[in-house]
Amino acid sequence: MKTVSMSKWVVLGSLCATAACATSQAPAAPQTAQNVMTCMQPTMTPLQETKEMQTKGGVQVIVAMEPFLCEKRQRSEVREVAPSFGEQLLGSKTHPGQRYVERTTSSYFSVKPERLKVTLKLSNQLARVFRGAGTVVQFTVAGKTWASKVDDYAEFTNVIVPPRGEQQIEIYGPPTEAMPPQGNIGLFLYDVVTKTDAAGNITEKQNFEWYYNYVLQTHEEPGTVTTATGWEGDLPRLVSSN
Repeated sequence: MKTVSMSKWVVLGSLCATAACATSQAPAAPQTAQNVMTCMQPTMTPLQETKEMQTKGGVQVIVAMEPFLCEKRQRSEVREVAPSFGEQLLGSKTHPGQRYVERTTSSYFSVKPERLKVTLKLSNQLARVFRGAGTVVQFTVAGKTWASKVDDYAEFTNVIVPPRGEQQIEIYGPPTEAMPPQGNIGLFLYDVVTKTDAAGNITEKQNFEWYYNYVLQTHEEPGTVTTATGWEGDLPRLVSSN
């Protein structure tokens, strides 16, 4: 009987020692490895016959395409994993109801802006107020007309520029994912009022057009992949301390 009793105490002592060891165990430090961030960076160049500043009648328009950049970003993925025996003993008391998970945080490139963005500088040289209402804005991509929405160029159609005044506005074209690896991009402004009479009646409308060569260029930089394992409540502290 004494032998059995001692055995029980030995087993209980071993469990207590294991639990105590788990309680004092520090969380594992995040592990970091290297990866390669790749970005297909769009580059746009005006064709030789295209003048970015154009004047027709009493209206001058200067076009500036916003350059595309490869922006470094991070994404995280979380999956549930099995805790060790010691972590399981510890978690039942210190992290009740929480999952034991592995979070993988990877750096990657994202193209910005996400769609073609054009800045127009309008200069009104008319004797009357210039209104963008009635103008149709259109983009072509690789010879095909892009189905623009009114909201994409609403800033232009709503613009009002006083005589000898200037206004800078933005319009938006197709998203980069809808563009081919290479080709031509066309921007058109149809029925722009360029001349009025003394009473303010429209006497002339003109069309403006710009053409650009478009190509994707590969851009690479080293990045990181960080893996942290622990209870859900501890992971933000573990990742931020890395």
